[in-house]
Amino acid sequence: VTSTRNVKKLRDAPASAAIITASDIEEYGYRTLDEALRSVTGLYVANDRNYTYLGVRGFLIPGDYSNRVLLLIDGYRVNDPAYHSPTLGYLLPVPMEAVKQIEVVKGPGSALYGSDALLATINIITKDGADLSAAAVKGEGGNKSTSRSVLSYGKKLSPQSDLVASGLFYQTNGDAVVKSPGIADIHDADAEQSYLGFGKFRYGDLTLSVSGSHRNKDVPTGSFSTLTQKGTSTLDEYVFTNLRYYHAFDSTKNLSVSTSYNTYDYDGHYLIAGPLDSRDQLRSSWSRSELQFQWDTTTRNRVMLGGAYDRAFKVRQRVFDAVSGDTLNINTPTWSWGVFVQDQLSV
Repeated sequence: VTSTRNVKKLRDAPASAAIITASDIEEYGYRTLDEALRSVTGLYVANDRNYTYLGVRGFLIPGDYSNRVLLLIDGYRVNDPAYHSPTLGYLLPVPMEAVKQIEVVKGPGSALYGSDALLATINIITKDGADLSAAAVKGEGGNKSTSRSVLSYGKKLSPQSDLVASGLFYQTNGDAVVKSPGIADIHDADAEQSYLGFGKFRYGDLTLSVSGSHRNKDVPTGSFSTLTQKGTSTLDEYVFTNLRYYHAFDSTKNLSVSTSYNTYDYDGHYLIAGPLDSRDQLRSSWSRSELQFQWDTTTRNRVMLGGAYDRAFKVRQRVFDAVSGDTLNINTPTWSWGVFVQDQLSV
């Protein structure tokens, strides 16, 4: 689906593509998206003990927030309008237990998806209720006071309706002592706590998806000249909603219309020597509406046309402390639109 915006066999995809199935996720025990992506040739993961970053074919510039990789959930994009970064680790609002497959297309996809898809496009296809057909509870535990709990439920309610929901809670104390070159050892400052949830309801041609994640992470590296002690932390919260209408007129023509509304809030708390208590904030909200019409004019020719409108209602960034007040306070709302026509001819 991801390489051409329509269903196609992997061997026919006009790109370097890979698929990670639900069986792969269960067999290898992948707990997060980045763990699964490590299995894809050409992709690699880096972690600075706060956030996870994704590199593709040798490209991973420090500080770019992986903003050249587009992340989709069931075809709708989740990269935020401020940093344009994908949600990795326990920021992804979909538990891996609710993932049917992960499609990875390496290489430029900007002609189909825009500038965020420069290095790769990753599409997470979620399970339907019929894929679960029951309730399931999963619990894991380990050293460093680590625990991971997942509750999932899915059911095909009728021939016209389907429901799936999944929630996850994760926590760990991390390393008791973190050593970094040039600074003193930092003790008891590596904890992480996350909870996230995903739900999808289909009735006829309409599908409503709602998901969100909340993650609080201590930063044990003394980054940005912060004190080498517990107290520096970041808090991230995502909420995604998407409503999709899909109608097949017949075996040759179909129409897809979707609209989404999303928010991303970030709070950074940085302990600095002296009376300063530096804060870093982001408040953002955005929407996207998209239309796509597909027509198989012959058995060898497929025509697609459509358009999209993006609107970032709020992208407010603020940096402040108790003494100096605001050192940065800006709001940069944006909007963009685009149309496309695609013709596929099989020979």
